[in-house]
Amino acid sequence: MTGNIAGDQNPRVGTVCSYEIKPSGLSFVLNGDYEWYLYKKQKNGSWKDITGKPKTGEKVTYNFGEIALGVEFQIKVYEIKKGLLPGFPVTKELAGSLTIVPISNKVPKIDKVVLFNRGAKDFNTASYRDTLIAQAHCIAMFNKEIEFHLWEDDASGKGHDASINQNNRHTRSYKARVNEKGIAEVSIHLISDEKILRQMANQFLMQGDRNEGTNHEYYVTATYSRKIQGASQVNVEVANPDYKGQPQNQPKPKPQPEKHTPKFPAGQGGGPKQPDPKGNIIEAVFIDDTGKELSKVGVGDKVRVRIHTKNMVGKHIQYVIWKYDSTSTHDVYRSAMIKIPADICDTSGFVITKDIFEKGTGSATGGPDYYTQNYFIEIISKDLSAESQKFGVNSEGLMEMEKVKSVVGVQKQPEPNNSKDKKCPRCKKLTEDELKRVFPAADSKLITEIVKSFNEYCVKFNINTCTLKAHFFAQAKQESSDSLLPAINGESMNYSVNGLLNTGLKNVSSKYKFGTKTGLEMAKDLGRKEGESTLSLDRQIKIANFIYGLNPKAKDLGNKAPADNKNLEEANNEGWRYRGRGMLQITGKHNYTEIENHVNSVLGKNILDIKAGRKYDSKFTPTEALLSGLGDWSFHKMYIPAKIGVTKEVCLEVIKLINSATKSKTKRIAYLIGGNWYPDDDTTKKAHTIKKEDSMKVIFRVDDCLLNKETEPLNTTAAKIVIKFGENADKSAVSEKSLNILREVGEKTKNYLITITSTARDPYNQARVMYDNIVKKGMKEQRNIYKASGQKVLDIYDNAKAKGKNKQEIIKEMEAKIKELGPKTVSKHCEDPKVTNVLDITQAMSHPKDFKNEIASRVDKVLDENGCYHIEIKQ
Repeated sequence: MTGNIAGDQNPRVGTVCSYEIKPSGLSFVLNGDYEWYLYKKQKNGSWKDITGKPKTGEKVTYNFGEIALGVEFQIKVYEIKKGLLPGFPVTKELAGSLTIVPISNKVPKIDKVVLFNRGAKDFNTASYRDTLIAQAHCIAMFNKEIEFHLWEDDASGKGHDASINQNNRHTRSYKARVNEKGIAEVSIHLISDEKILRQMANQFLMQGDRNEGTNHEYYVTATYSRKIQGASQVNVEVANPDYKGQPQNQPKPKPQPEKHTPKFPAGQGGGPKQPDPKGNIIEAVFIDDTGKELSKVGVGDKVRVRIHTKNMVGKHIQYVIWKYDSTSTHDVYRSAMIKIPADICDTSGFVITKDIFEKGTGSATGGPDYYTQNYFIEIISKDLSAESQKFGVNSEGLMEMEKVKSVVGVQKQPEPNNSKDKKCPRCKKLTEDELKRVFPAADSKLITEIVKSFNEYCVKFNINTCTLKAHFFAQAKQESSDSLLPAINGESMNYSVNGLLNTGLKNVSSKYKFGTKTGLEMAKDLGRKEGESTLSLDRQIKIANFIYGLNPKAKDLGNKAPADNKNLEEANNEGWRYRGRGMLQITGKHNYTEIENHVNSVLGKNILDIKAGRKYDSKFTPTEALLSGLGDWSFHKMYIPAKIGVTKEVCLEVIKLINSATKSKTKRIAYLIGGNWYPDDDTTKKAHTIKKEDSMKVIFRVDDCLLNKETEPLNTTAAKIVIKFGENADKSAVSEKSLNILREVGEKTKNYLITITSTARDPYNQARVMYDNIVKKGMKEQRNIYKASGQKVLDIYDNAKAKGKNKQEIIKEMEAKIKELGPKTVSKHCEDPKVTNVLDITQAMSHPKDFKNEIASRVDKVLDENGCYHIEIKQ
């Protein structure tokens, strides 16, 4: 029977939807048994069966969660037909199918609009030389275009009066599309239109004003479908260059706490507190490094501030410490901006120096505050949409600060707002306790030596932050297990027959023969049989020599295969001696040699000696195991994507560099941030969980890292996307315009690492690249790339090589031929970068098809060739 499935093709997530199989014609009736199957479309275009246990009946329901939003699914219904006679098999016949894409259950709208001066100490002040950022925070509006307009506000008090400001809208509009985070963002360069904006601002005044005053106040509106959907509620004050100023003898007012911010008397016996009506900022107290609340401190003591919040995670605040008495207040310390990581936030704190104490002193000598001062804490919300509330402050419960007459060892206090100089004491240091938590089954002596070597070498190999440590050890834990034994002893070859058949390695295949046996037959002969215990060392050596030491796999790894391509004895085969070793399990003679050279080059002396591999039962020392891992990390530049942050998406970028084909991606991610993982990354198998407290993110306290915790600028697209240049790519040949296109496309398609392998070249560099590629990849591959003119240049190489000419002589002849033929006839890369930027971008990225589809509309040409996207962008 052929039928149709009736039901919503765009079900809303979180909503139960019914689907029913119905006959397609009047002549058909429903009289059978039906099974329902669900398939999910993969990134490569294939469909994966995610059914589990099939639903049955003519009518069923599905409820899709948030994770299914925007994903394409297919429902298939099969009619179950029993055999005509007993003993005949049951058959399934497709009765109908339906493609569905779940959509959001939220009503599309602009939730809030903000305008701010990114990176400034005060987000709400600026000059005409600054660039303002306008954002529209949207719900269910992905990829919709938002139009922003800038207004000068002449209405008094809070809010904006449309009738008063009707002539104050800037003529320029700014457009942006809503990204996957629900934010549309534009940059407003005030300097570009300074003259027009100043004229507009000074043309009209607030009612009762004689002049515009010291500042021009600006806000933005956000428009969608030609209707204003929202406006920023907090104005940005831009300094008015035309303001004449007050008389010079007018005293400058002392700084005072803001009128509408939460303030908390500090101390254990605090007086009555007026809570925030919205319940966002609950309390702030002083604590010491152990977390104990303080009521009294002295000069030279370090104090931290603990802030209790609700619904503020991810938002930014600043705290200010004020000296309080009945007659005056003085601000004695201002923190950098702090991103709230959790409902309870313990800041890094500061040391109360003599300078800080003396800021709160009313007079140089004597007076009640010369020996004792009382402090309170002001919390300033830097989240632009938050409405701060007024809290009562009285003299009860304030923390008492006592001046010590004989102060010894007062620490030097760093500048509180200089984020560039902040240093985290944990970034470049590994402790034995930390490493023991990563490798709980490892021998204590092994832990001690690795910690010592890591602290000596880590910075030189680009592991110098808490974030980078978390990424490195997440990969090392997967590669070297809880015991670290594979790092020292080498990769275990104690394979069962089934385990060997499921490795997915090239040699384990019926396509290849080794003597008279296929790879599958070899695996069945060598693997551990049912009932056998641990394989002998000689048997494990033969397995390694089979999978790594015979061609074709041996050739991939740089191992020299035996002449007959079947000999598995250790003396005649390199598979065992170059099997996986070290903390990141480097494999193959080529890698061993490359990593040794790189490590010794970085250190400037010959410390690592592994190019001969390790024979029979020889092992790596702990330091060799570490250095081989650090070298692998550094040589393959895993630190470039890793430094973006500790997230699932970034982890996937690192995995692509260490082992893109691994079936342990979910486990590596779980090691990094905690959560579920699946054997062989098969989500139909039973899930296993790594607790968050056992993740590298928690072990290395990434959220507490000063480089992450107190950062002044918000994240920008440029900070999220890493653009890497290969050895044949010239950074100077790529304009900022082209880089911005790559960043925008990378962010939109979630490709956080973009590698440019090649750029525009002059004739000499075109000849040099062709020469180098012939040496590295062989003439055959180059012959397959170039057309007629390029073939003639390759002929020059062959002729010059046959005459025994050296590299420079050959390149010079190839360059002359390129000039003779016309550079553009030889290669698309022979282009003036001032006219056209020419880029080759490797397709080795997270979502290559999405990248290609998105960039096609933004550039002048996109070609898919030789594993790269060839892109041309006119300047």
